[in-house]
Amino acid sequence: MIARRSVLALPALAYAPAAAAAPRRLGALLLTGRADVLLRTHLLPELARRGWREGANLTLDAHVAAAPDQPRAAAALVATAPDIIVAVGAPAVRAARAATDAIPIVMHGADARLLAGTSMARPGGNATGVVANTPEAEGKRLEMVAELTPPGTPVAALFHSGTDQLSPRLAAMEAAARQAGRAFVAQQWEGTEGAAPALASLAAQGVRGVALGGTPESLRDARRIAAAARAMRLATIGQWRSMVDEGCTASHGPDFHALYARVAHFVALILRGTQPGELPIEAPMRVETVIDLRAAAALGLAVPVALLARADEVIE
Repeated sequence: MIARRSVLALPALAYAPAAAAAPRRLGALLLTGRADVLLRTHLLPELARRGWREGANLTLDAHVAAAPDQPRAAAALVATAPDIIVAVGAPAVRAARAATDAIPIVMHGADARLLAGTSMARPGGNATGVVANTPEAEGKRLEMVAELTPPGTPVAALFHSGTDQLSPRLAAMEAAARQAGRAFVAQQWEGTEGAAPALASLAAQGVRGVALGGTPESLRDARRIAAAARAMRLATIGQWRSMVDEGCTASHGPDFHALYARVAHFVALILRGTQPGELPIEAPMRVETVIDLRAAAALGLAVPVALLARADEVIE
C-alpha cells in the first residue's frame, strides 16, 4: 500500500472549557444510523481532545431521520433547546436552518449550492461549518469513471431517490462526461434493496463504471452497492475513502475524519462563546483520491498511469 497523508495538530488549550458547570447540550441531525455511528466515532473523540467529553461536561442528543422527515426531526430537536446543533448532510442542514435562527448550527457536509448568496468568509446568522459536496468533486468522480473504463462506453451516475440538489449535481457530472467525449446515463435507487436493479439497468446500457452520488445513503449502502456492481462487472467510484474498504473500486472526496475535526473545532469555539456567524464556512482542507488496483484488475480494467500519479493512496 502506498499512502501519503498529513496530520494537523491543534492545541487543546485553545478550546479548553470554563470551570465545571452543568453539561452543555449538543444536538445532532442525521440522515442514517450509519451517520450516527460515524459521528460518535469521529466527532466525540475530537471534542474530547478539546476538553468537551460526553458524560462529563457534554451531552449528545442525536436525531436520525430520512431526508423527507428531516423538518420534523429538526423541529423536535429545536424544541429540546440544545446549546448547539451539528447538522450532517444537505437535507439536515436545510432543515436545521429552517427550524431555528437562534441556536448555533455547525454544518457537516453542506452542499455548496445550498449556500448561494452567503459570504463564506463571514456568513453572519447562526450557521457555520464545512462544505463537502461541490460540483468540482462530483465532476471529478465522473471523470475518474471515464479514465477507468474502455473508450466509447457510456459513463453513469447513481443517486438515491430524493437527493438534495440533484439537478445541479447531475449537470456537473454530465458536463464532465461531455468533456471526456462519453455518453452520460443517470440512475436512481430507493430503499436498501433498490441499488441492484438500478445497476442492472446501467449494465444493460453498456455502462462499465458508475460514480456514486455523495450522499449519506451512498455511504450507508456502500458495501451492498459495491457487491452488486462487482457481480455486473461495474467499477464504482465513491466519495469517501472508507467506501473503498467496503468494496468500491476507487474514491474521490474530502478526508472524512478531517471534516469532523473541523466540526469539532467550530463546536468548541462556539461553546466557549464565539458567535457562529463570525466563523468562516470552510471548504475541505484535504481532498483525497484512493484507488484499489486489485478491484480494478478483477473487473478487467487497467488504471492509467496519469490517474495513479494523482492518487493519494494506491492499494496494490
